[in-house]
Amino acid sequence: MGHGITPVAQPIDRFIGKIFKGMYREYHDSYMLSAPENDKGQPMPSSRQLCAQWVVKVWEAISEESIEKAWA
Repeated sequence: MGHGITPVAQPIDRFIGKIFKGMYREYHDSYMLSAPENDKGQPMPSSRQLCAQWVVKVWEAISEESIEKAWA
């Protein structure tokens, strides 16, 4: 792929990916602030099931308008 073509060839990366990552990060950060700690006092990692739930919630929260805008 040529230099600078990614925004045109991959609109999801340009727009929706940024929205998705930001919203997902909010779920993750919120979890980390209240996560149970291991014996070393470090937060326990989130489960795959919990991460999958966050993915579903984030995709449901992204509007159709945002998706259409990415392809415009």
